[in-house]
Amino acid sequence: MANSVLGTIDGDIVRLDNRPSLPSGCRVELTIQPLDSSKRRRAKVGEMTGPAFRVPDEALAPLTDDELREWGL
Repeated sequence: MANSVLGTIDGDIVRLDNRPSLPSGCRVELTIQPLDSSKRRRAKVGEMTGPAFRVPDEALAPLTDDELREWGL
Protein backbone atom coordinates (compact mmCIF):
# COMPACT_ATOMS: atom_id res chain seq x y z
CA MET A 1 0.00 0.00 0.00
CA ALA A 2 2.99 2.29 -0.50
CA ASN A 3 1.45 4.26 -3.36
CA SER A 4 -2.16 4.16 -2.20
CA VAL A 5 -4.29 7.24 -1.85
CA LEU A 6 -5.98 7.20 1.54
CA GLY A 7 -8.99 9.25 2.50
CA THR A 8 -11.87 9.21 4.92
CA ILE A 9 -15.46 8.48 4.05
CA ASP A 10 -17.83 9.29 6.89
CA GLY A 11 -14.93 9.01 9.35
CA ASP A 12 -13.63 5.65 8.07
CA ILE A 13 -10.17 5.51 6.45
CA VAL A 14 -10.40 3.95 2.97
CA ARG A 15 -8.14 3.44 -0.03
CA LEU A 16 -9.30 5.78 -2.75
CA ASP A 17 -7.15 4.28 -5.54
CA ASN A 18 -9.67 1.41 -5.73
CA ARG A 19 -12.46 3.93 -6.44
CA PRO A 20 -14.95 2.80 -3.81
CA SER A 21 -18.59 3.41 -4.48
CA LEU A 22 -19.74 6.49 -2.62
CA PRO A 23 -23.17 6.80 -1.08
CA SER A 24 -25.11 9.84 -2.23
CA GLY A 25 -24.42 12.95 -0.18
CA CYS A 26 -21.15 11.50 1.12
CA ARG A 27 -18.26 13.85 1.79
CA VAL A 28 -14.69 12.74 0.97
CA GLU A 29 -11.75 14.34 2.78
CA LEU A 30 -8.19 13.86 1.49
CA THR A 31 -5.13 14.41 3.64
CA ILE A 32 -1.62 14.36 2.21
CA GLN A 33 1.03 13.15 4.64
CA PRO A 34 4.77 12.83 3.98
CA LEU A 35 6.17 9.32 3.76
CA ASP A 36 8.03 8.31 6.90
CA SER A 37 11.30 7.25 5.27
CA SER A 38 12.93 6.31 8.57
CA LYS A 39 11.01 3.01 8.66
CA ARG A 40 12.15 1.66 5.28
CA ARG A 41 15.81 2.43 4.83
CA ARG A 42 17.90 0.50 2.35
CA ALA A 43 21.45 -0.36 3.25
CA LYS A 44 24.19 1.51 1.42
CA VAL A 45 26.70 -0.41 -0.68
CA GLY A 46 29.22 -2.06 1.63
CA GLU A 47 27.19 -1.37 4.78
CA MET A 48 26.99 -4.34 7.15
CA THR A 49 23.38 -5.30 7.89
CA GLY A 50 24.03 -8.45 9.89
CA PRO A 51 26.77 -10.60 11.32
CA ALA A 52 29.81 -11.17 9.11
CA PHE A 53 29.90 -14.41 7.11
CA ARG A 54 33.19 -16.28 7.33
CA VAL A 55 34.31 -18.32 4.34
CA PRO A 56 36.31 -21.39 5.41
CA ASP A 57 39.90 -21.51 4.13
CA GLU A 58 39.24 -24.91 2.53
CA ALA A 59 36.68 -23.30 0.22
CA LEU A 60 39.32 -20.97 -1.22
CA ALA A 61 42.05 -23.60 -1.59
CA PRO A 62 43.02 -24.56 -5.17
CA LEU A 63 41.55 -27.78 -6.53
CA THR A 64 43.70 -30.89 -6.50
CA ASP A 65 44.47 -32.84 -9.68
CA ASP A 66 41.86 -35.47 -8.74
CA GLU A 67 39.19 -32.79 -8.18
CA LEU A 68 40.02 -31.16 -11.52
CA ARG A 69 39.68 -34.52 -13.29
CA GLU A 70 36.43 -35.25 -11.41
CA TRP A 71 34.93 -31.97 -12.61
CA GLY A 72 36.24 -32.48 -16.14
CA LEU A 73 38.55 -29.47 -16.05
